[in-house]
Amino acid sequence: MNEMIFTLAQNGLSAKKHSEDDALHSTRKLWQTGAIVCFATGFLSLVSGFLLLSVAWFTNSALSGVLAKWAFIAPIPLMTLGAHCLDKLDFIEKAARKKRLDN
Repeated sequence: MNEMIFTLAQNGLSAKKHSEDDALHSTRKLWQTGAIVCFATGFLSLVSGFLLLSVAWFTNSALSGVLAKWAFIAPIPLMTLGAHCLDKLDFIEKAARKKRLDN
């Protein structure tokens, strides 16, 4: 199924065919970006938690200790969301493979 996508170009209105493969590619890119962002921020949160914990340990600062605890808790939902993005990527790959086999 092809759809027409109309875009406003410099010389007027132009039409471009938009296929389901393009939609799958853009959806795949979206979930890949989500997984990368979630895993990267989760990793950075863990690293900052270790740094804040070491600062709290050496300086006996309560604020650094509280921030370190939150920095250790924050990666749990981030990694869960990243795993969800990877599951969606797997689902998209299976759907694309099934579509190729059916055609």
